[in-house]
Amino acid sequence: MGHGHPGPAETKTGEETVTKWRTLLSWVTKFGLRLLLLTFVHLMGFILAAQLVGVSNESGGSGPSESRPTNQQAELGAEQSKSATTGARSVATSQSKQLEMFGAVLLVCLLNSCVLLSWMLQTSLHGVKLAGCVFVIFFSCMTVMPQSETFFFFPQPGKILRLAGWMGLVVCGLFSVAAVPILNRWRKQRPVSNSDKRSDITFASVWWRLVVSAGVYLALYLLFGYFVAWQNPDVRSLYGGGELRGFMEHVTSPSIATRLIPFQLVRGMAWTLLCLMMIRFSIGGRVTQAIIVGLVLSVVMNAQLFIPNPLMSQSVRMSHLVETAISNFLFGVFCVLFWSMRRKRHVDFE
Repeated sequence: MGHGHPGPAETKTGEETVTKWRTLLSWVTKFGLRLLLLTFVHLMGFILAAQLVGVSNESGGSGPSESRPTNQQAELGAEQSKSATTGARSVATSQSKQLEMFGAVLLVCLLNSCVLLSWMLQTSLHGVKLAGCVFVIFFSCMTVMPQSETFFFFPQPGKILRLAGWMGLVVCGLFSVAAVPILNRWRKQRPVSNSDKRSDITFASVWWRLVVSAGVYLALYLLFGYFVAWQNPDVRSLYGGGELRGFMEHVTSPSIATRLIPFQLVRGMAWTLLCLMMIRFSIGGRVTQAIIVGLVLSVVMNAQLFIPNPLMSQSVRMSHLVETAISNFLFGVFCVLFWSMRRKRHVDFE
């Protein structure tokens, strides 16, 4: 018995499958194109900011070699050959370092652009509101929150804070303004459904949740700070920690209990408010929101640790990268799930 033609149901199923694949391919193409454009803008922002604040890569090359008058031509030729070899090696080393720096900056731009684009696609914001919200989130995660620790831990951080502040303003400002045309979000494009509308929470409810969130942030900070970063002798040496002590002895020491813990509680509240801003303007499901918010907190703050800096060695940077990337991600996920525990009960800031 021969095979007949496919029935209407099979044809419809096949057409639906093709449509789904075409839709997915179109979405991936649009996402990739937007990601490339945002990464390029981000990179140009870094280059422009570095020029404006006077940050430049040292060539690392040696200066002119001293002149050594001699009557022996052979010795002079040997000295010149040695000097030329040394200079060539110095130039090669400098170029290698510059290439490594450029690669690290490009990686940071790609990572930041990817997570911020993922969040922007989950909002209905447009125009000035979109640019302003992206700027606040980007500048807070990339500059304000990490540099607050620079202010706390390092003596005389004035120059570092000024450079980081101006670079952050230029990079985040250019990125946030460019995001509107790149996403074609000049006008509101999609309405917020009833299930996405936020209702008020009482003032008392906001405060107890804020306190709980700050406490969770502090707990994550202390746990990951001790069991990940503090286990590295280079980290302890940088912060003057000395010998490794037990966890309870460490967190109850005067410098931790009286200075660091109150400071991190304040930072925990600041992180919470930043999460609430992202939650407030997100229209996706809770799981999607939790992952994206966690990635924004994790990536945008910590991606910069891939870039060499004069304050931290590579060992210290990588320890802090693992420490804060994981703890910030977990805190972002917690905030979304905790503040959205009850359906339709979100903070309304308007």
